[in-house]
Amino acid sequence: MLARTTGLAVVGAMLFLVTSADAQNKQKPQAVRISGEVKGYRSGVLLVVGSDTKIDITGDTDASILKVGMYVRFEVKMDKRGNAEEAIDKLELFTYDAQVARTGTEERGDGKYLVAGRIKSLTKAGKMTVSVDKSNTVTGDVAKGAPVNVGVRGAAWLQLAKPGDTVSLFGDLVRPPSSAPGAILAKEVQVTMSKAAAPAADPKTAKEKKKS
Repeated sequence: MLARTTGLAVVGAMLFLVTSADAQNKQKPQAVRISGEVKGYRSGVLLVVGSDTKIDITGDTDASILKVGMYVRFEVKMDKRGNAEEAIDKLELFTYDAQVARTGTEERGDGKYLVAGRIKSLTKAGKMTVSVDKSNTVTGDVAKGAPVNVGVRGAAWLQLAKPGDTVSLFGDLVRPPSSAPGAILAKEVQVTMSKAAAPAADPKTAKEKKKS
């Protein structure tokens, strides 16, 4: 079964497509393995992903990547109603798996719980509600800039890749026309996220600092 996303990753001068092993170019492909820095992500291009393609996204970033629908895991002190009594200062982003990566809560002692669930709502101010099962939620404030450890699998997560991240891929090199960049029909993709870059300084604030 084929899935679709909205972009094509660019690694240096190389583009890569992710496809199933049976989708072959008319020319005999050459097996290659490359790595480099993600330079950009083109929109408006079909990315075809086969069920046999292994795609892993790992690394450390911050809470700015969190969105409704993602699965997160964290420790927090909370009351019996699921209201956090302290800020959530560290999280993990994971891919849900009913066998090995389930949702729910687990008491850790001293009023602390390990919480794993799907983000139900998240405000700009950082107030987050997580569904841990069909009828229970945990609500708390995510600390500004809280670190997030990423460990997810699947093509849908390629949207997290950003300039500055590193990528390693293995697949078949497709020989394009001389005027086009090289393309790889990838069988394995490993993206390692870099920590989020600090926001650019406000030009107006920078000028005021110089005057003072």
